[in-house]
Amino acid sequence: MKDIVSSFTATALIQASNIGSGVLLARFLQPDGRGELAAVILWPSVIGGIGIIGLHEAVAYYAARRPQDAGGFLRGSLALGLGLCALLMPLAAIVAHFIFADDRPEVREAAFLYVAFLPLHFVASFAVGLFQGMLRFSQWNLLRVLMHVAYVLLIPLFYAIGWGGVLGFAAASLLSLGLVAVVSLIGCARAGWLSSASAAAQPLRKAVPALATYGLTVHLGATIAIVAERLDQMIISVMLSAADLGLFVVAVTVARLPLVVASTLGTVAFPKIAAALDDDSRTELFGRYARATMLAVLPSALFLAAVMPWLLRWFFGPAYAAATPLAWLLVVGAVPLSLKAMITAGLKGYNRGAIVSQAEIVTLGLSAAALAALVPNFGLMGAAAASVLAQGGALAFMLLRIKQATGIRPADLLLPRRDDLTVIGDMLAALKGCATRRTGGAG
Repeated sequence: MKDIVSSFTATALIQASNIGSGVLLARFLQPDGRGELAAVILWPSVIGGIGIIGLHEAVAYYAARRPQDAGGFLRGSLALGLGLCALLMPLAAIVAHFIFADDRPEVREAAFLYVAFLPLHFVASFAVGLFQGMLRFSQWNLLRVLMHVAYVLLIPLFYAIGWGGVLGFAAASLLSLGLVAVVSLIGCARAGWLSSASAAAQPLRKAVPALATYGLTVHLGATIAIVAERLDQMIISVMLSAADLGLFVVAVTVARLPLVVASTLGTVAFPKIAAALDDDSRTELFGRYARATMLAVLPSALFLAAVMPWLLRWFFGPAYAAATPLAWLLVVGAVPLSLKAMITAGLKGYNRGAIVSQAEIVTLGLSAAALAALVPNFGLMGAAAASVLAQGGALAFMLLRIKQATGIRPADLLLPRRDDLTVIGDMLAALKGCATRRTGGAG
C-alpha cells in the first residue's frame, strides 16, 4: 500500500504540474503559439517513442526478474539506445525540415533544437526504468516528478527573462528532461549499478540480445499505441491551423485527468505482476488492480465533465472556452483509455505482450478510419469522436482476447467486488494518515 500511495502522490503531482504548465503555456502563447509548440514537441516525441523499441520496459522487466544483473542491463540499454539515437536524430531533423518549412523562423529553430530530445529521453527512460524494476518506488517517483515540476518552474522563469516564445519554452522542456537524465544516472551510480562489478554479472553480449528481444516483443503494441494516440494531433497539425491544435491539446490535457489513477495503479502493478511466482498470483493481482481502476475512473470522469466549462475558462483563459464541447467528448473516450492503460500494464507484467500489440493494431485501424471519415467534415469534434470510437472498440477487443488467451473473463477485470474497495480504501486511508502526520508535525 505504501507503494500505491507513493505512486499516487507522484502521479497527482505530475498531473498537477502538467496542468500548471498547460495553463501557463496556454496563457503565455495563446492558441496559435500553443499549437506551434505542441507541433514542435510532437514529432520528435513520436520518433523517440517508436525508436526506443521498448528498451525502457525491458530494463524494468529484467530488473524485476533478475535484480542481481541490474547493472549489466542498464549498460546494455544505454549502449543500444545511444546507437539508435545516431540513426534517429538525422531522421528527426529531416522531418523537422519538411513539416516546418513554411513556419515562422522561431518555430523552425525550435523544431531543430528539439531533435536533442532523443538522447536525453533515452538515457532518462533507461535509468528511471531501472528504479521501477528494482521496486525502489520512492526514488522512481521522485525522478518522475522532477521533470514535470522543473518544467512548470522553468516556464515562468524563461518568460520573465524574455525567453517566453516557442523557442524558449522548447528549450525549457529539454532542460528539465536533461536534469532528470543527470540525476537518475547519479542515482544509479550511487546504487552501484554502473560499477564494473555490477555490469560483469550480465555482460553486454548477453544483456543486449535479451533487452532487444523483450523490448521488441512488447514494443509493436507500444509503437502502434504511440501512433494511434498521437495520430489525431499529427493530422490536425497538418490539416488544420495551429490555433486548432492549441485548442485540442488543452482539451486533451484536461479530459485525460482520469488517467492519473490508471497510470498510478498500472505502474505499481506491472513490476509486482512480473515478480509474482505463479500464474494464479498474477491473475489475482491483475484482476484486483484492474477492478480498482474501474472503481476510481468512472466517478472521476463524471466529476470532471461537470466542472469542465469552469476549468477551461478560468484556468486556461477565455480563448479556450470554445474547447468545452470538445473536452466533454474527450472525457468519454478517457474512460476506456484509462482502463486500457491499466490492463496493458497488467498484460506486460503477465508477459502477454502479444495481446497488447493486437489491441493497439485495432486502436490504430479504428482511429485512422474514424479520423479520415470525421475530421474533413467535422474538424476538431470529428477528431474527438474518433478517439471515443477507437478507444471503446479497442478495449472491447482486448477484453475478448484476454478471455480467449487466459480464461480471465471481462467481469473479472471490470466488475468490482466487495473486497476490491479495500484497494481504494487503504490508499485513501494511507493518504489521510500521511496528511495527518504532516499536519501534526507542522503544528
